[in-house]
Amino acid sequence: MIKKTWALLGLLPAAQLFAQQSDSTFTIQGRITGKKPPIKVFLDVQRKLDSAIVTNGQFSFKGKVKDAPVMAYLLFDYTGDDMRDYSRQRDFQGFYIENSAMKVVSPDSAKHARITGGVAQGEYGELQKLTQPLDAKQQVLMAENRRLPDAERESGAAQEAFTKRYMAIQAEKNTMALEFVQHHPAATIALRILSDAIQNEADPYEVEKAFQGVPAKAKETMLGQRLAKSIATGKLTAIGAIAPDFVQKDTLGNDVRLSSLRGKYLLIDFWASWCGPCRAENPNVVKAFEQYKDKGFTILGVSLDSKKEYWLNAIASDQLHWMHVSDLKAWSNEAARLYGVNGIPQNFLLDPEGKIIARNLRGDALINKLKEVL
Repeated sequence: MIKKTWALLGLLPAAQLFAQQSDSTFTIQGRITGKKPPIKVFLDVQRKLDSAIVTNGQFSFKGKVKDAPVMAYLLFDYTGDDMRDYSRQRDFQGFYIENSAMKVVSPDSAKHARITGGVAQGEYGELQKLTQPLDAKQQVLMAENRRLPDAERESGAAQEAFTKRYMAIQAEKNTMALEFVQHHPAATIALRILSDAIQNEADPYEVEKAFQGVPAKAKETMLGQRLAKSIATGKLTAIGAIAPDFVQKDTLGNDVRLSSLRGKYLLIDFWASWCGPCRAENPNVVKAFEQYKDKGFTILGVSLDSKKEYWLNAIASDQLHWMHVSDLKAWSNEAARLYGVNGIPQNFLLDPEGKIIARNLRGDALINKLKEVL
């Protein structure tokens, strides 16, 4: 998927924590042993990339971060490749950064580095202790998936099995994260934990319960307001809800209203021509469409493209013989915003009355769900 991207603590009083927006800077002093040069370290903060050469096992960074604390990424590179592609097998670690002094000590890699300093990273470290066994399970699962032969890994059955197992582990992590916030509502990273949970398909009603315990001052921040909106959107598009209506233009420029398509099972499929994972998933969607198009099932493709030519070419190239709409506003697509889409591919399966009965069906999961209901 492409994305637009816890009995434990003696926490400071909430009023003090949320008042800590100073003009100070952060410093990072790092040390790595057990690796021979050359090593280059990259620091990715708020989509701004800085780098440092490791000299005599030491490296350092200095800067200022807005709206701290925020998630940052530390990446160790041994090849000279500057690409920030965290979906690939890269040696990196995410951590919370704020305007304070921080230390990085590693025996051999970013993955195994111990990152300390700042209240937020201390809180995150406690959460990581809780989720580490589940993180390890996900890593093992991904490694197993990578070892499969390409043809087997790309099959609909394998994709469905992998997604089902991975998301089951993620559901456990979501529950753990929500429990952490419920026990530590004044944590500086509480809002960000909840935001991550809802992006990882946590139940919006459960996220709302945890959010209710967060201090009022935190809820008033921009992040708090965005989270409240995300929760509301999540409730609107939760399984069992009537799908929010919208109107967009089809490939010929005609208006298409979602509610006008009721009477059949309908898949709302958010995708784009430039989205590699979407294009890779399209054969599975085509397979389901061809098998059930005459049995009460259809699809509405909603593209996050900005250029009509690329959109139309992808439809033709991938042989997507169903209705397509777009407002050509890319990530600002109004339907995508309405449905809280922050990564694609993403889909919602509606019953003939317009009720959402499933979402994010990958591989053979769509066919199996249609087999169940039709």
